[in-house]
Amino acid sequence: MTAKSPVRSCEDIDETVLSYAEIKALCAGNPLIREKMQLDIEVSKLKLARANHQSEIYRLQDTLRELPQLVKRTQAMIETLEQDSKKYTKNSTETAHFDILIAGKRYDKPEDAGKAIFAACDSHANITPSQIGEYQGFKLALSFQPTTKEFLLHINGAGHYTVSLGDNALGNIARLKNALGKLPERLENSKQKLEGLIRQTKIAKEEVIKPFTQEEPLNEKIKRLQEIDVSLNLDTAKTSTQKTQDKDSTIEESEGAMPTTSVEPIVEEETTAQKDNEKQAALDRARLLLGENCSIVPSEPGRSYSGNIIETSENYAIQKTGYSLGIIHDLQETPNLKAKLFVGNGKDLEIIYDEQGKCQVKNEHEREHVLSRGR
Repeated sequence: MTAKSPVRSCEDIDETVLSYAEIKALCAGNPLIREKMQLDIEVSKLKLARANHQSEIYRLQDTLRELPQLVKRTQAMIETLEQDSKKYTKNSTETAHFDILIAGKRYDKPEDAGKAIFAACDSHANITPSQIGEYQGFKLALSFQPTTKEFLLHINGAGHYTVSLGDNALGNIARLKNALGKLPERLENSKQKLEGLIRQTKIAKEEVIKPFTQEEPLNEKIKRLQEIDVSLNLDTAKTSTQKTQDKDSTIEESEGAMPTTSVEPIVEEETTAQKDNEKQAALDRARLLLGENCSIVPSEPGRSYSGNIIETSENYAIQKTGYSLGIIHDLQETPNLKAKLFVGNGKDLEIIYDEQGKCQVKNEHEREHVLSRGR
């Protein structure tokens, strides 16, 4: 499991889930509801953009870990090709006529040399290459590939080059010459590749340190959204209290009952509805990141979960633990996890539950352990 899986993106985010309190406020014409709906959409888009930015950072970090090895291998290849290219150019210039050594005998005619190679093939059926001659200062070896049922001619200098042999004697000599004749071209291609890798490394180093440019607007919108949520909850509580008092007054007048001011059942009912809708909203936003066919399940005692927190709300956090798998954590039952997320530390977390449901939060980079109260 890794937190560096690709994040899916979506251009339009227009689904808004309203809580019980918000629906009542909307019916009452509360202007805060319109602002909240707009902010929900904007915050969802910005969070998705931030997740895409973070995914790109992870990709660049992986690239920067791989590029140094690619640069070293390419530099080594260039050195090898330079040596072999110089050897081939020098020997081909000094030798005006064709000259090749096969099975201890020299040949100055390509057709005869091709037939000698065929004769070597007839007496050779080993997978392991064995030396059969020399050409232009390069050692020649022969091997047989049973899977493809073909013979390979190995050209060994500072580097190693392979030619597949065919049924034509002259054609095989032409293949041998072409393999060595292309050494200068391969050298030039490797130099261009090295330049590209160095340029790619420079660009990646510049891009990986660039922050998410919309972080400040996102935080401002989240803060404003929290203020609106508080305001809507207060307005709803006041409305519920007033309705309860009016109801109690009516009962007292009609039946002479004792007045009561307890509004706990109504507030509790609304709080439960709010939490349910809040949880559903968090799930919907998480599905934008994980895909419609994702699986999002509650945490379980005796299990551990590793990955990034991809969606948070007041009471719930959803952690990405696989390509399309998410785990729901109840922040009311894991207060220290909530505190960690409040300061924005939701990356590379390992959240471990023991058999009694107690939760331990481990951050891979900080190497710290936090124990929360039992579930």
